[in-house]
Amino acid sequence: MLAKGTPRPFLVTSGGTLEIHGDPKRAWTKLQGTLLTDNKNKAILYDHEINGTENTWIEGIGAYTVALKGNSYEIVKWGIYHLSWMSQQLAAHINSVRDGEILMMASQMRIFVDVIIKDRFLVYDALETLVSGEQTGKSILRSLDTSDGSTWAFIMQKGNPGSVQETSHPKGVTSQAVFKAPNGLVLMSETKGDAGALWNQRDNFRIASSLDGVYPRVTVIDDVTTWLPGDKVAIATTDFDPIQTEEAEIVFCGDCLHNQFRIRQRPVYEHYGEIVAGSVDMRAEVAMLTRKVVIRGAMEAVCPQNNGNCQDPIVNGLDTFGAHIKILRGFANARMSNFELRQAGQQTDLGRYPIHFHMTFNKTTSAAVPYIRSVSIHNTFARCITIHGSHGIMVKDNVCYRPMGHGFFLEDGGEMNNVFDGNLAMNVLKGTLEPADKFRPSGFWITNPKNSVLNNVAAGGYGNGIWFIFPESPLPPSRDFIQQEGLMTAGEAKRTMISAFENNLAHSQDGFGIMIGNRLKDDRNLDCCNMWQPLADPKNNTSAELQIPLQRITGYKNRGVNVWIEGGLLDVSRVSSADSLNGVFVTNEGQQFQRAGKLSRSVVIGQSPNKGVPTFAGVDHSIPIPWAPWAHFVQTGITMWKGPTKYSDIWFDKFTSNSVYDIAAIGKNRQSPISSPFRQSSQISVSRSTIREAEELMQFPVTRHIAAGKTISTES
Repeated sequence: MLAKGTPRPFLVTSGGTLEIHGDPKRAWTKLQGTLLTDNKNKAILYDHEINGTENTWIEGIGAYTVALKGNSYEIVKWGIYHLSWMSQQLAAHINSVRDGEILMMASQMRIFVDVIIKDRFLVYDALETLVSGEQTGKSILRSLDTSDGSTWAFIMQKGNPGSVQETSHPKGVTSQAVFKAPNGLVLMSETKGDAGALWNQRDNFRIASSLDGVYPRVTVIDDVTTWLPGDKVAIATTDFDPIQTEEAEIVFCGDCLHNQFRIRQRPVYEHYGEIVAGSVDMRAEVAMLTRKVVIRGAMEAVCPQNNGNCQDPIVNGLDTFGAHIKILRGFANARMSNFELRQAGQQTDLGRYPIHFHMTFNKTTSAAVPYIRSVSIHNTFARCITIHGSHGIMVKDNVCYRPMGHGFFLEDGGEMNNVFDGNLAMNVLKGTLEPADKFRPSGFWITNPKNSVLNNVAAGGYGNGIWFIFPESPLPPSRDFIQQEGLMTAGEAKRTMISAFENNLAHSQDGFGIMIGNRLKDDRNLDCCNMWQPLADPKNNTSAELQIPLQRITGYKNRGVNVWIEGGLLDVSRVSSADSLNGVFVTNEGQQFQRAGKLSRSVVIGQSPNKGVPTFAGVDHSIPIPWAPWAHFVQTGITMWKGPTKYSDIWFDKFTSNSVYDIAAIGKNRQSPISSPFRQSSQISVSRSTIREAEELMQFPVTRHIAAGKTISTES
């Protein structure tokens, strides 16, 4: 039902049913091949910015005249004109265009002209005469408010009336005009909008050998024929910095295959699209943000003072009082799929999340399995999906993009039998609701081992990617229902095996990629050492200890640590790691004198071919922490901490020190209290192994996010 008095929440109360479904659309996919920046795009023949002809300090209108020369071109004339004192010169430029020549024009910053300047009419008259053969008074340029920062673009081949394109948009929105010339060249004029900074609204002009030089063609691993012109996508960073994630709009593509589309925006950053050494999947994720069915909050332009958090630097002056969907105990059915949810959640209050199952515990016997499938949740103010005191929820194939605070969230540690399968958390921002939100927000915050986490990706974020962290017993208010609802008793979580944890990936996090570690205190702050050792009967302290099998874990480009796993009898295998200050920790912290773990059948890369954006002098690739003195810290593929640990069948490659830092395949933390952490090592292979050997070492079928169900075939 819709709550009275406010349009913001949907509340599903006892006996209620919620069904929200839109047209099926693939939620996310991965690149097939690297998406290059303009300076590597071979289809670009001439670019106003790249070729250095831009004059960024002048506001007004930029204009090019281009002549076609067989299969090539010649730039006849270029100028940038401020209409307040250069209207006559611009009019003369327009009038000088000859038959067959192409005129490209676009605004820069704003088309400012004082109303007392009558010469501006010379420009309007010249433009309309070029287009129509006479002054019509109907050009878009004539109708613009020349002081408000509207963007404007124009292109035409003189003598070809069908070639005319003139377009304008409000400040902050890009205007673009494109023409495919008779000789096959593609020409573009545009003004790139910037809602925040008028001075950054720059003109640009381009000549390309094909549409690929204007609207980049993106190739992905899946069928995306449901993605349509006008849809918005987000392309994940594949470097250390989350800021390199980019949004783009899909444009029409008549020559695209089923796994291709074109985008209007050219990428500022390179997005890597390869599998390294046959095992480290570094292909950028591409998330679909647009859906036909949309639920969104009605937001104020600035933070209302009654929100009570406007001065918080994390809130940054935003109105964070958004919409929310809340399912309460006794609901009959709750099923959601294929819709878009944005401007939702509230950073002002606890318990107001975009989608929130609240203290429902076990569903009623007659209810179908509740699910959230293929939903695009983005730009939210408090998480994406919260499961609180609720069991048996299916969370599958969803996108969580730019939430404040943890994205996929199990709240108290009493939640059980939920499934997180094939979800993507991207660019998770800091929040204020819980301590960890403020310094290490996570894409996935899993507080009970009796849940399944499969095939998920955490791509870019300002904390950790996927974090398993258990309290000693469920936190309040769930603690009040331990006996009544059969929740875990004190200490039971650390004696319980994870239901399933396999084929998960995390990259480009400011902290750790995948972390199984630490302990959640009653005040929701963190404490050391999870002391995790599953037993055959978690309720019986004397029952047999179990091996902890964890496999198919991938981490790359996480600043601090790619993979941190702490526990007792750990049996960790098929780990893929590359590019981090510390690649892999497998530690028995808190149990180092009772139990030993092992790491096997893994691939660890020191420096991958994914070079990113160089960020420190003397190094031709990005580094984890590009600020002195941290830039000089030793980088390690495996870091030995509190052992003992057995290492076997591990393939290392690309560990070469340089003038900035040393790098080692295996390193020991100097602060470790264990003088010799090795228990046993065998079959350690360094550097000269081939890709085929690395694949054979991993020995697993590549599925879901690794290669979307396809088997890799790599020739050595």
